[in-house]
Formats: sequence, structure tokens, C-alpha cells
Amino acid sequence: MKKFLAGLGAVVLVVAVIALVFMNIASAKVGKMLPSVESFVGDFYNNWNNQNYGYIYNSLADAQFKSGGSYDEFKQFMYDIYKKFGKIKSRKKIVWHLNYQADGLYFNINYTTTHDKGVATESFVLKKHNGSWLVANYQISASK
Repeated sequence: MKKFLAGLGAVVLVVAVIALVFMNIASAKVGKMLPSVESFVGDFYNNWNNQNYGYIYNSLADAQFKSGGSYDEFKQFMYDIYKKFGKIKSRKKIVWHLNYQADGLYFNINYTTTHDKGVATESFVLKKHNGSWLVANYQISASK
């Protein structure tokens, strides 16, 4: 039994070391990606503040995002949100996740955002396309 437990302990130690190595590699990759993600989100919010929904839909959204509805539906959705919250004044990153899937690289990032008329939680799922990020999913929620 002692040999079994010693062997099991060695296996657990090896698995833990491998996990730490992979976590450090992923963290380094995220560190390199985060500036481009933050820049992309900044571009999204600049266009939000200018109510330039056509640019967001046509230039910042991927095909998966657009499959959720027409431009007119998206424009109405964004207008309704803008009407409720107003311009964005600041954002604070809450959490991020890097996700490799069969169809590509995804970066999920959540913010607490302060707008003219309230505070919200906003979530982006960005997908890497030819070296650039595009929105695959966007969500906004508020407690009131």
C-alpha cells in the first residue's frame, strides 16, 4: 500500500507540474494578446459613444454575430441600450478567458462599465480572424 501511495503521489506531482507549465504558457500568450483585445474593445466603445452602429456591425462583428439578426435589428438593439445607459465613461476589466476551439481562438472578456446613466456588466466574446479580433458575442446586463 505504501508503494501504491508513493506512486500515486508522484503521478499527482507530475500532473501538477505539467498543469503549472501550461498555465504559465497560457498566461504569457494572454499577456501578449491583452493589449490588442483592449484596443479592440476601446474601438467598440468609441463607436458606441458616437452611435456608429453601422461600423460596429460591418467592421467589428464576425459572421457568427451577424447571423443573430439583421443590421436593422442590431441597430435598434444598440439604440435601445444607448438610450438606457448613455455614453460610456469608464470600464474596469473583471475577468478574461482564453479559449481554443475547433473553429479558432476566442478571447472572452468582461467589464464593469460606467455610463452616463448607470453601471452595467458587459461581456465580449472575440474571435481571431486573420490576425484581428471580431465580436462573436456581446452581452450587457444591469441590476436595474
